[in-house]
Amino acid sequence: MAVVNFVVDPANLFSGDFYVTGMAQILLSGKNVANIGNFDERLLQKRYIEGLHQKKDVIVLGSSRSLSISSAQFPGKNFFNNSVSVATLEDDIAIYQLYVDKGLTPSTIILGIDPWIFNKYYNYLFWETLSNEYWRGVNNLGLGANNYFNNFFNSLGFRKLSQIISPSYFQESINYLFNHKWNRLSYFATNIIESDVPIKAFDGSYSFQNEARLAGIDQVRQKVMRNINNQRIDTGFEHYQNLDPQLVNLFEKFIDSIERQGIELFIYLPPVHPLYYDYLINSEEKYKMILKVQEYLINVGKDKGILILGSYDPSDIPCQENEFLDIYHSKSSCTSKIFININAMNP
Repeated sequence: MAVVNFVVDPANLFSGDFYVTGMAQILLSGKNVANIGNFDERLLQKRYIEGLHQKKDVIVLGSSRSLSISSAQFPGKNFFNNSVSVATLEDDIAIYQLYVDKGLTPSTIILGIDPWIFNKYYNYLFWETLSNEYWRGVNNLGLGANNYFNNFFNSLGFRKLSQIISPSYFQESINYLFNHKWNRLSYFATNIIESDVPIKAFDGSYSFQNEARLAGIDQVRQKVMRNINNQRIDTGFEHYQNLDPQLVNLFEKFIDSIERQGIELFIYLPPVHPLYYDYLINSEEKYKMILKVQEYLINVGKDKGILILGSYDPSDIPCQENEFLDIYHSKSSCTSKIFININAMNP
């Protein structure tokens, strides 16, 4: 099991630094990276920011649901989208800290907030790639979280090394081996942005492969309904009864710190597919947390003078069914409707 996991390594856990360093170099050169496979998205952010020599006008922090925000929506601006899949507040704080460490804090931050980010049971640990940056960031917020044990534990890579004997990673390795034989996906630099393979754009945004991007409205609808009917929608809402006070405190300390630095801050609420939204607000009580989180964020915006962009409800924007790739991700046509007003305010 250990040999297969280490050699096949479908998520590039053990060859990750070499893999993402090459990606970062391509992005820093101003080109897109095509045919990307699984990789450590947090480590890519670190290698990219380490290679910067000029501050960004605008950055985006958030999850994959914010990756459709691109430089096309901010013409004339030096822009980068630092969003990562299944992001938590820890990710946002750690990636922002990378810019602080580099001395290149941006002029504007778009902070994408998913409705489940205040659920204490939504405890993905991918952020631990940037654990040192996270703890430095938390210390800077004055929360006294100088957790030397966590820093030491993660610096030795114990969590990553545990995957060598992980049965689930073994299954993933076997599936990868079966589907790709011994051919590891090789990325390449390109100027195109749409293809039959996924592309990480020079500005950090993400372009899905043609199969997903060009899927018809009926195909997407069937996929959404399968997810709903199979109850594959609990990831963020499991045991969700209230906004966790500790996460709320961490969030508010974070945004207060950003504003104290004189950085312009916008909070972005990425919409979900219309059928999914209707299901959430008309179903079990835990799913209605999407309404409570939006109400909370609107009130935060009023109290702190922060503009709230977008809405979890796609009809508020409005975005139609044909402007979604799946249950969670909107197309750039939807995103553009949300950010057009920013350009008017910031010529």
